[in-house]
Amino acid sequence: MPSRTEAPAEFFALTSSPRRPGRSSFFPGVIVSKQILIADDSSTVRRILKTFLEDRGNVRVCGEAANGFEAVEKAKMLHPDLVLLDLAMPEMNGVEAASVLKKMMPNVRIIVFTMFSQNIGRSLTSAIGVDMVLSKPDGMRALVEAIDGLLSPNPAL
Repeated sequence: MPSRTEAPAEFFALTSSPRRPGRSSFFPGVIVSKQILIADDSSTVRRILKTFLEDRGNVRVCGEAANGFEAVEKAKMLHPDLVLLDLAMPEMNGVEAASVLKKMMPNVRIIVFTMFSQNIGRSLTSAIGVDMVLSKPDGMRALVEAIDGLLSPNPAL
């Protein structure tokens, strides 16, 4: 078995740095699944979302956060393709977290998935750069369609 020093340098650069979305440069033709960070103060909601999304097979939940501050910190480390944010969270709410995330990572996709979507105006979502606001009562089908649309190679915004 080859030692670490005998393996190609590209392998270690690929495995030790944050994963980037899209095709693998090390394994041509391999599609890398998209990564999602889930931020919700309910551990039950996070668990349900993670199980449902990962069962679909085209995404991987790279991390979970219980509040907006934790979501920002984890996004810095994990470089997700999409962040799924609850609106009402302790320490830093979803609006504040989304604002920080968009300044820090302008290309990250953000969906606010909340019980309160009817109360959020379009001007607020466009002002902070959220890609979409969905109501939890709309269900998983609406969430899946939104995620698929935003993570497609040519998303329709």
